[in-house]
Amino acid sequence: GDRVEAGQPLFTLHAQAPGELAYALEFVRARPPIFQISENV
Repeated sequence: GDRVEAGQPLFTLHAQAPGELAYALEFVRARPPIFQISENV
């Protein structure tokens, strides 16, 4: 339920090596969305 502004980062992904970063990105992409974006009208 937190509000964010356009362009504001939703999360930061850290890794100690390029291979770890690639693995983490693939892990996130292979799973259902971890957040939902909607508009309150």
